[in-house]
Amino acid sequence: MLRRYRETNKIEALPQGGDRRLKLKVEEEELLKKMVAQTNDIDLREIQELIKHKIGLEISLSSLSRNLNRLNLGRKKKRIRRQSN
Repeated sequence: MLRRYRETNKIEALPQGGDRRLKLKVEEEELLKKMVAQTNDIDLREIQELIKHKIGLEISLSSLSRNLNRLNLGRKKKRIRRQSN
């Protein structure tokens, strides 16, 4: 805090947070919607790899998760059930 005051003559804290702009454009969002619709048990890492392979965009898992939540795209995991005898 003292260093900040000496350098800027201000004691206010700097704003926190990173760049939260969307990486996915409309075309990529449509691709994401299709991926989840075709296989809704797909996990984030698989989606991440498909996006990287198909359009060459590297996107973090957290950013991908935020985009899915914003688009209300839920995914369901396949549950392995024990067969009854």
